Amino acid sequence: MPVSGHAGAVTPRRSEDPLPSDVAPEDPSEADPGIADEDSEWPDASDVHNHTAELPVVPSVPRRDLHDHEESPTAEVRRAADLAEVIGLSKLRFDREELLRKADMDGTDTAKWWRAMGIVEVPDDVVAFNMDDLAMARALKVVLADGDASEEHVFRLARLLGGSFSRIAEAQTSVIEDVLCTLEPELSLDTPGERSAALSGDPASALIELFEQSMLYVWRRHLFATLGRWIGADPEHADQAVGFVDISGFSHMSKRLDPEVLAQVIELFESEVVDVVSAHGGRVVKFIGDEAFFVLDNLVDAVDSALEITERLAVADPAVALHGAVALGPTVTIAGDVFGNTVNLAKRLTDVARKGKVIMPKDQAELLADRDDFEIHRVGRSFELKGVGRTSAVSVTRAAAPG
Repeated sequence: MPVSGHAGAVTPRRSEDPLPSDVAPEDPSEADPGIADEDSEWPDASDVHNHTAELPVVPSVPRRDLHDHEESPTAEVRRAADLAEVIGLSKLRFDREELLRKADMDGTDTAKWWRAMGIVEVPDDVVAFNMDDLAMARALKVVLADGDASEEHVFRLARLLGGSFSRIAEAQTSVIEDVLCTLEPELSLDTPGERSAALSGDPASALIELFEQSMLYVWRRHLFATLGRWIGADPEHADQAVGFVDISGFSHMSKRLDPEVLAQVIELFESEVVDVVSAHGGRVVKFIGDEAFFVLDNLVDAVDSALEITERLAVADPAVALHGAVALGPTVTIAGDVFGNTVNLAKRLTDVARKGKVIMPKDQAELLADRDDFEIHRVGRSFELKGVGRTSAVSVTRAAAPG
């Protein structure tokens, strides 16, 4: 998405890569006098500081000794420039006014697009944009002008991308730190300069390259699978099975366990959910704190997934008790999220499920009647569920093995 002011490019691209096809190299005779050539010398430190609002908003500079521990504006600027180079951001060339002029756009909506992505804005006069931003702005302008996408679509995707990639980036940074501490235990990461230096060499730089490659790969595989489901969808049978599993007593657990152990529990929970649901051909919609929300094509697979996740966590170390619920019915999918009365029903049932139990609406139990591997148990009372009404439920367990 184009931006109103930010700290880098939208799409990582190495500075030596060719410009996008829709962005022609500028004619030197038409270049703005305030934009330095790629080969020009790095500006005076005081000048850079005066035009830099926050850390990554800096021009790229030649690689230098990263072990500079002085806490001065110049050192901060240099570290930010080196960081931009490490992650593949091309040189920052434009402030907001220049970007909008070159893209032939006004700034009213670009500010909203950028905020929707959750990126901090910077002052108008800060050089914060590069050729990637310009290419993105021009491409989006064409799409909107042609009517191929509405502003509603743009905002929806911006919010989704911003939230998703913010979480991904946090996780990737944690991986880099863990890898550096494990492979190079003698390496000091106590100061900004030391952390910046560590990012410039292996294994950190190799991990950053892998992150970029893997994100594109995973996106393509998921888009392939999602479009495949869309192509084969039967509009006469649009129901989905919705499932939730929740960690029982999480508040008490968070007080009892060491933070590091608690983080391992959450990581195990999330990995098991993704593994089981994916193996059954479903999709994890999202994690909401200590709760997972997933969808599958049929109720049998949803029940089987909820039970298997519960069983796996029950024998983990430390053991984790779950409770959950499943329901089948119509849903609405918007920007990857899933909505509707069926989602509300499954969520409310999860809230009343007891520790270690997976429950479902009583009137859907007949859909499991031909399954010998499940046992249906009556729940002693009905529930008044908010937004749903009075609901009777049953619990589902694995059938005991013969003999």
